[in-house]
Amino acid sequence: MEISFAGSYGRSRLIKTELLSNEYLYRISEAPNFEEIIRILNETSFKKDIVDLFNSYEGKALVEIASNRRMIELIVRLAEGTPPSARTFISAYLSRWDIESIKSLLTAKFLNRSITESDIFLVNSKNIPIGVRTSLLTKEDYNIMSEEGDIESISKYLLKMGYGAQIMKNLEEFRKTGDLSILLYSLDIMQYERLMDSLKFFRGDEGVIMRYFRAKIDERNIMILMKGNSLKMSFDLLLPGLLSNGNIRISRLEEFFGQLKGNDDHVKMINDLLAINIDQDTIGKTGITALEQKIQGSILRNYIQLLSTQSNSLGSIFSVMLRAENERDNIRKIINGKAYGFESSRIRDMLIMV
Repeated sequence: MEISFAGSYGRSRLIKTELLSNEYLYRISEAPNFEEIIRILNETSFKKDIVDLFNSYEGKALVEIASNRRMIELIVRLAEGTPPSARTFISAYLSRWDIESIKSLLTAKFLNRSITESDIFLVNSKNIPIGVRTSLLTKEDYNIMSEEGDIESISKYLLKMGYGAQIMKNLEEFRKTGDLSILLYSLDIMQYERLMDSLKFFRGDEGVIMRYFRAKIDERNIMILMKGNSLKMSFDLLLPGLLSNGNIRISRLEEFFGQLKGNDDHVKMINDLLAINIDQDTIGKTGITALEQKIQGSILRNYIQLLSTQSNSLGSIFSVMLRAENERDNIRKIINGKAYGFESSRIRDMLIMV
């Protein structure tokens, strides 16, 4: 056992106690309006974030930005206590939040709309993005890119910051087709390649984390195929967006895609492919979005339990990071559901409880 993980384990257990309980998530989902949601959150460790942002935001924006900021603060605290032997992986993993913000920026530019502060991840009352503390991009970088005239200019700027090489490889295809997904996929490819390269067996117990990311790649690939099938797209059009470093081979994914046509039992095929167990009637009742959420929930619950048992290792730290991210995702589902007028029962069904 590497003794340097002992302090990290204690820190992660302490941070875990700050996360919202399932009881609080259910209470928030039952709240009649955003004022009541904010009141309930003020009873929890969210209070500091709510108070700090209260004079600048209100309603849905206040809750959304507070949840972004809180998640990043918790993850940064976990990352800062990680032993040196695991820092390469943590850095690679945290760069995903820069990538998510870059995707939001590229999408906003493509749709000719302005980027909002809820689209990037904020860590303090001065609205500083995560990049200031955990990766390469800073608030100034985001401001500069927001002012760029087009996607190509943003891509060239990102090249200087270590995020643009993969985009530039696909820029010519984007020019030909005007399909932004080509560039967004390229960022996913870069992210997963970095993660896999960073997961070296320096202790011998990183296998669970590697399997988790492979399962997430499988989930991503399958949902691309499901959505492509619903749009009647060919496999060849979808192939460039598939990642090859999951558990399921591309040839098997092509076979699965062929089986989707005229087959109503999609859920059973997905259960078999991913070795999960979700309700057979999920897609029939609520469609692809609900199916995706059920898959995400099944994978997350399976791996969080495994990772949580790895005391004094990277697994115990990473499991709390996943819990913090899931808390933020649950809050977003609740407030988006409220904004769209969903019934509380429907919102609760969207939540992933771990």
